[in-house]
Amino acid sequence: MAAASDWMTSASYGRQLLLSRRDVGTKSIRDMSDPQRDWVERTPTPPSAGLLPVTIGTVLEPAFEHRLARAVTTMAIVRALALFAPGEPCDLLVVDPRRVAGCESAAGTLRRYARAQVPCVFYTQCTPEALRAVVASIDVAAVRLVLFDMDDAPERLRDVVAIAPRSSHGLRLHSAVEDVLRRLPASVRATLYAVIRKPEQFFDASDIALQAGLSRRHLDRVLTSADLAPAKNWVVGARAWHAVHLLASGSVESAAARLGYADRRALRRHFDSIWQASPVQLARADSELLLRELVRFLRTREAEGALAVDD
Repeated sequence: MAAASDWMTSASYGRQLLLSRRDVGTKSIRDMSDPQRDWVERTPTPPSAGLLPVTIGTVLEPAFEHRLARAVTTMAIVRALALFAPGEPCDLLVVDPRRVAGCESAAGTLRRYARAQVPCVFYTQCTPEALRAVVASIDVAAVRLVLFDMDDAPERLRDVVAIAPRSSHGLRLHSAVEDVLRRLPASVRATLYAVIRKPEQFFDASDIALQAGLSRRHLDRVLTSADLAPAKNWVVGARAWHAVHLLASGSVESAAARLGYADRRALRRHFDSIWQASPVQLARADSELLLRELVRFLRTREAEGALAVDD
């Protein structure tokens, strides 16, 4: 993908154009370089029910935000960027540049996310005013795509969402425990971060110990000395946290299969160990409350005997 500072793509009524910052002109798809043409023309495989939903932060008028939510359905969690807590992670921004031009607070927020390499989609009307706002705001965010009149081709945005990063859920958990992770040796800290980001790669505490270069007993002593729960709690907690978000776009069975559980009953046992709640209740629960309960679980010294992960 080309850098946002060099080019961005635009889709309008199914027609694709290339906008250059240097001459603010347009080129047809035939005039693009091979790498640019490959990116514009490729059609990503639609996401399966096992993929985590994308967290989308928006700066849009209510009507536009409603259209966006309708277009992406269960592929994404859509929230106004103004409702995000300071530093809260986000996978994708969808912004109307007309609402950014002349608004320094909105522009400052977008710049912070741009520094974190969060991709941005401009979604606006195809009017002279909107085109001027696109040009004026191009340096504010890491723009990857400009969509005009998205309702005419909502699949264009679904294509973008299908290839967007899905790291915000892991980042939220990492941020919530970052203060205690700092107390740990570098190898253990890096391994637990890997568990949080890709829990499906760790089936039990021995996997964590192996990657950290320690015996399992030594690893648990290191965690206990930092007032943290044993390693198997981290395996259970990270996998359950990701599974909760998978429930937004699929069934308990698909979430269990995605994360390597033997069956849905094993996943439900872990849900009950942490939150004492059913999958239906968890799917409707406030994610901040779930995160607080999970952090308590990860800071508990004594692990429950029933928390062994099923291979």
